[in-house]
This record gives sequence, C-alpha cells and structure tokens, in this order.
Amino acid sequence: MQDFQTQTDEILAAGDLLYVPAGVAHWGTAVGDDCITVSIGFRAAAHREIVQAALENIADTLPAHWRYTDSPAAIDTDSFCINDAAIDKLLALWDSLPRHTIRAALTDALGELATEPRQHERITPESTLSEKQLQKNCRRKMVCR
Repeated sequence: MQDFQTQTDEILAAGDLLYVPAGVAHWGTAVGDDCITVSIGFRAAAHREIVQAALENIADTLPAHWRYTDSPAAIDTDSFCINDAAIDKLLALWDSLPRHTIRAALTDALGELATEPRQHERITPESTLSEKQLQKNCRRKMVCR
C-alpha cells in the first residue's frame, strides 16, 4: 500500500492481543527490545470455495455404491437432452440430505479454508523440539512471568 494512512495507534502491554478484522489494513511495530509483533491472518475464503469444499465433504458422506439411474420419465426422446425429470431425481437426492449433514459439511469447509496456510513453504520449522524440550521451555517461560 503506497499511501497508507494511519487512523489509530494502539500500544499493548506484555501478553496483550489486538484483533484486527479482515480487510482492515494494519502495521505492527514492536516497541522495545523484549517484545515482538506477530500478525496471524485467517484466510477469508470465497463463497465459491466454501460451497465447493462443502459439496466435496457431503460427497464423502454418501455411500460409494449409490449410482444415478434413469426413471422412465427421465429418458427423453432426444438423446442429447437432459430433461426435468432427470434433474428432479437428483434434486430429490439433495432434498433427502439431513440438514445436520449439510451444516457439518459447511462448518468443516469453512474451518479448513480459514486455517489453510497461505504460504506452505513458511510453515515448516527449521528445527523441532522433543516433547521433553517443549515442556522444559514452557516451564521456564511460566517462571519468567
């Protein structure tokens, strides 16, 4: 952003967290030698992506042996035509899905997309800690507070 205009300044104390809503431009600066600024962004998925992921989640709940079969009314005299009866049969399948299945699929899709890393190459740590090292570091940091 070439012409960034500051609208507000906030100075936080140790351990504070500031929520900045999606779509709001922001710039964080660490003030002092013993602090850091970290910006954690959650991805705002497009409705198209959410619906696509939800449909995939719903498809995963359907038995693999379910297959589309024509009804006599779905067979059109024009072999190049998909008539209303064929689509009505598919809509009946959609209408038979329990609301909780659709809700769970949408919930999972939104959660998956919102937490998907934007830059996959940046999520691999340079080194890892053993569980014992992690516990030791956590205990040491708790004593310092």
